[in-house]
Amino acid sequence: MRNATPGPGNSDGAVEALAADIQRRYRGHIRELIIEVVEGGLVLSGVARSYYGKQIALHEVRRTRHRVVANQMKVIRHSADTHSESLQLDDPATTTAQ
Repeated sequence: MRNATPGPGNSDGAVEALAADIQRRYRGHIRELIIEVVEGGLVLSGVARSYYGKQIALHEVRRTRHRVVANQMKVIRHSADTHSESLQLDDPATTTAQ
């Protein structure tokens, strides 16, 4: 596997540039995006904060008209996000007295 777009005359940096552009535009959703060329198409890997982020990455790569043969991105929610949500719900200062 290598990081490059399929087809003649494409540089190895083209896929890296595409991955960097997608990460920049969707920085709240996607991290560590890697696009690799394999026989038959492209493989995506990296980390998304949600399944929506994983879908965004897939959609953006497909817009380039290249075939995606696998989306191996992992969906990892930040434990800090979950913890802060539970603190807000359990915090007596944020609840109303009845």
